[in-house]
Amino acid sequence: MSFAPLRAQASPLGSRAPHRLAYELLNLIRTGVFCRGDWLPTESELLKEFPVSRTVLREAIIVLECLGLVESHHGVGNQVIGGCPRSDPNSPAAFDLLELLEACRAF
Repeated sequence: MSFAPLRAQASPLGSRAPHRLAYELLNLIRTGVFCRGDWLPTESELLKEFPVSRTVLREAIIVLECLGLVESHHGVGNQVIGGCPRSDPNSPAAFDLLELLEACRAF
């Protein structure tokens, strides 16, 4: 599976590399490349597709976890559990995305 290269400009989630990667992965989930119940490619596979460090990839996954899109299973991988972020205004668990990103930076 081949993904589009990570764009150098800022994403709606922020300009840091983890935020740009999280946005790319979020778009793959939103467009149905990865659906609820699917497992994301392994860390090694994602690192081959995206020119980032392991730390950047792990931070991006944490952002997706905070958005309610994936769930990490230690030693198994990352499973897609949602199709749209919980920050969707129609979601009952809506929250401020900027506050969320600030919280994610603590990781």
